[in-house]
Amino acid sequence: MFKKTIAIFGLLAMFSVANISLAQTTNTTTSSSSSSISSLSSNSSLGKKGIDLSCVQTAVDTRENDLIAARTAQGNAIVTAYEVRKSALH
Repeated sequence: MFKKTIAIFGLLAMFSVANISLAQTTNTTTSSSSSSISSLSSNSSLGKKGIDLSCVQTAVDTRENDLIAARTAQGNAIVTAYEVRKSALH
């Protein structure tokens, strides 16, 4: 029984090492044309690295407003729970 357990753990170790090494040796290639890069750099709303700044600002504003709304709702729910507990204790 002990030999079977050791054999199973050995096989699992070999398979897990093989999977890790396969995941690490994956090669990716990227290609881009100079015309698409030049068209990106000619757009005035793009930053130095070709990032659309107006899109980023819109996304940041949306995220921050949603975070503020979520924290406000959570705070209101906590205050309501405290009020309910206070009235239940009287």
